[in-house]
Amino acid sequence: MCSCSPVWLEYLEGYLENVFPVFLRKKPWDHKDDLCVIGASYLSDATGDLRWERYIRDSSRWLLKEDGRKGSEILDGIRDTYLRREEDGYHLYGICASAGLGVGPGPHNRKDRTGKPGYYVREAQMADNQHGAAACMMAVSEQVRR
Repeated sequence: MCSCSPVWLEYLEGYLENVFPVFLRKKPWDHKDDLCVIGASYLSDATGDLRWERYIRDSSRWLLKEDGRKGSEILDGIRDTYLRREEDGYHLYGICASAGLGVGPGPHNRKDRTGKPGYYVREAQMADNQHGAAACMMAVSEQVRR
């Protein structure tokens, strides 16, 4: 059983049941939603209780409605545009280097993060950044499951 306070599990169950769905109705799916679904999966694995899987299915059901053709089309486009085979293997290009929010005081102390749209469309791109690689891992995993 859980070595943490049961209050945490009660809170998280209430969050996934009542709060998380409200966020999903108000805005497009984003990386924070991915984290919540991953968190529910971790809870299922850690507790051995499959009820946590219900929140994953219920929250992401709209993503699974189509038969995978659109996902494959998007992945094929990314592959054809940004995935390149080089001497040392494949590399994924065109990934935002890290369009973070706000100026410093982070480790890079970025003074150019003004919050204006121009900054975000000019952010440097790089290859094999975790932002893009991780998103591709999740997308490819969904396609493999189909």
